[in-house]
Amino acid sequence: MTDHAILLARPAVAARLAAEGADPAVLAAIAALAQGEVRRDQDRVADAWGRVTDDAGMADFRRLLTPLLERANFVQVGDAEFQAALAQESVFQVRLHTEPAAYADLGIWRRGTSPRTDTVRRWWLFRRPVSFTVWDRVLLLARLRPGKGPAALRGPQFKLFADIPDRDLEIVLPDTEVRMRTVDKLVLVVPALFGIGAVVSQLMAVLVFLSLLVLGFVGLSEAKVEVSQAQLAAFGAAVFFIAMFVTKQISRYRLRRLTFLRTLGETLYGRTLDSGAGAIHHLAELAADQDAVEAMLAWSLLRAGPATAADLDAAAERWLAAQGSGTDFEVDDALARCARWGLAEERDGRWQAADPAAAQAALRARWGDLLPA
Repeated sequence: MTDHAILLARPAVAARLAAEGADPAVLAAIAALAQGEVRRDQDRVADAWGRVTDDAGMADFRRLLTPLLERANFVQVGDAEFQAALAQESVFQVRLHTEPAAYADLGIWRRGTSPRTDTVRRWWLFRRPVSFTVWDRVLLLARLRPGKGPAALRGPQFKLFADIPDRDLEIVLPDTEVRMRTVDKLVLVVPALFGIGAVVSQLMAVLVFLSLLVLGFVGLSEAKVEVSQAQLAAFGAAVFFIAMFVTKQISRYRLRRLTFLRTLGETLYGRTLDSGAGAIHHLAELAADQDAVEAMLAWSLLRAGPATAADLDAAAERWLAAQGSGTDFEVDDALARCARWGLAEERDGRWQAADPAAAQAALRARWGDLLPA
C-alpha cells in the first residue's frame, strides 16, 4: 500500500507556509480544530482499550482504532510483508525467532519509510553493506494465546515504536526469542574442539582408575589394587580439568546469550515510545498533525489561485519534496477536509480557497460542532 505519511513537524510546516505568505492565524486555527476533532476520537479509543478483556472487546477496540490509524496515515503490514521480514537477516547481528501461531490477535501498522545502508560483519573478518528500509513509526496490537509466551505479557499489548528496520520487524513482538546463528555456534564449538583431545585423555584416565577400583572392590580382579597419593592426585586433577572445561563452555554459552539479550533489550529500550493509553495519545497526536498539515498545505497552495485536484496534488508533492519529505500527498483526503471545514470549495472542477477572514469564520463555526449538545 502507498505510504501517505508526511514526516515533517506541524510547527515547521506552519512556519514555512507563513513565511511564504499564508495567514498565521488561519494556520493556527486549522491546527487547533484538527486537535479538537481527533481528541474526541482519542477518548473513544482509550475508553474501548480499557474494555479489552475478551474477543468482543478486542473487536470493538479495532473498530474504533481503524479511523484513527487512517488519519495518522498508518499502513497495515500484510502477511506477505511480515513473512518477508522474518526471512531476512537481522540488521542487529542477532537471530530472532517468533511464532505467529502463538497469537490470538496480531496487528502491525507502520508509517513513514526511509532507505538506509549499513555495514555488517560476516564471519568475523569480512564486512559487507546491507540495504534496508527503516519505518519511522510502528504500532503493535497483540494478544497471546493462553499458555503462550511470557506470563507477564499474555494480556493485550498496544505499543508504539520508532525507527524499526523492516528486516527486524519481529523485534517488536512480545514472544520474540534470541537464538544462535551458525557463526555464533562456531564461535563456541571451534575453541571447544581444540580442547576436546585433552578432555578425552583425562576422561580415559579417570575411567581406567575408577574401573580398577570397582573391580578390586567387588573382587573381580585377582591383583591387589593399591592407590597411591600420586594416583589420587592425578585422579583429582583429571576430574578438576574436566569440570573446569565443561564449566567454561557453559559459561561462554551463557555469556554470549546474555550479550544477545542485552542487545535486544537496548534496541527495544531506545525504540519504544509508549504503550497502552500512552500509545493511543501518541497516535492521536500523529493523526491531528497529519490532518492539520494536509489542510494547511492545500489551503495555502490554493490561495495562489484555483486549481484542479491533480494540479494541487502535483504542487503539494513538489513543495514537500523541496522540504526534504518526498511522499504521495493524499489530495482527496485534504480537499475533503478543506471542504468540510469551509476552507475551500469546488467550482466546475477547480478548487478555490476561502479568503483568510472567511476561513477563520468557518473554522470558528466548526468548533461549535465539537461542543456537547
